[in-house]
Amino acid sequence: MIQSIKSKLLRSIKSKRINVFLLFLVLSFMFLLLTKLTQDYTKTITFAIRPINAVENHVILKDTTHKFDITLSTYGFKFLRYYLAKPEVTVDLNDLENIDNRYTWTNSAGLAHLNSQFSENVKILAVNPESVVFRYDVSGIKMVSVQLNSEVNFAPGYDILNGFKVDPDSIKVIGPKILLDSIKIIQTEIISLSEINSDINRPLNVILPDSSQNVVYSHKKVNIKAQVEKFTEGTVEVPVDLVNVPNDVLVNYFPKTINVMYYTSLSNFKNIKNSDFIVECDFNNLKKESTFLEPRLVKYPENAKNIKLGQKHIEFIISK
Repeated sequence: MIQSIKSKLLRSIKSKRINVFLLFLVLSFMFLLLTKLTQDYTKTITFAIRPINAVENHVILKDTTHKFDITLSTYGFKFLRYYLAKPEVTVDLNDLENIDNRYTWTNSAGLAHLNSQFSENVKILAVNPESVVFRYDVSGIKMVSVQLNSEVNFAPGYDILNGFKVDPDSIKVIGPKILLDSIKIIQTEIISLSEINSDINRPLNVILPDSSQNVVYSHKKVNIKAQVEKFTEGTVEVPVDLVNVPNDVLVNYFPKTINVMYYTSLSNFKNIKNSDFIVECDFNNLKKESTFLEPRLVKYPENAKNIKLGQKHIEFIISK
């Protein structure tokens, strides 16, 4: 019992010694850090440049050269902020020379504004490069159509009704006219679905062109909708009309009717009639020495798809 108490007491004393040691270690480190931070240093820091006060319809073209390597002299605390956040300075375009669609910053014209962004105890010793060019273009507005990229497979007996709907189907694009002219269409990311048997409604990202850093887009996502229903096949018998026959020619042809096969949703199946289809043979398209006419579907209902004609040739005889 006495031995156990003695052992616990020794462990407690050792633990307190370790805690005191760690405390002194932390205090020593903090003192050393404070000493370092209060000393003066000279370092070169890279600053990103943000141009301001451009003319309203001028769009500044972004460029990787828009940065300054600024050599500063100040104490450590001031340098600490530049390592904690990405350093940035502004350039007032009102102060710069504007020639040939470009603003040019020079040390002599812009150093005063640059100095004003640093506190009194921060000295700028050098700025590199000595000049920076900001190219611009006049802004324009354009509506660009959205093109859907889809890889959709439906469950057996199901299909899409009335196609996909993209909302919005066009995106407003604002930027330099020279860049807008190159943007003809905006594509979506590929929507890949399989065994679909229900309606589709989901957001989808658009693929922005490479010039997107200098262009503003009204939307970066669109919504994709599609009504999916059970489909079935149907067949109707449709008369064949012969057109553009010369007045002095009498043509007898066979057959006078052909079957038309189609694919439609169950909800539309009862509404489709043979009068919704028109099949014609155009006598003007008759090939020389040919003994048959080619039927062509010239009218069909919007709610029918995958339409096929039961015959590809209509035989005829000129009797007059």
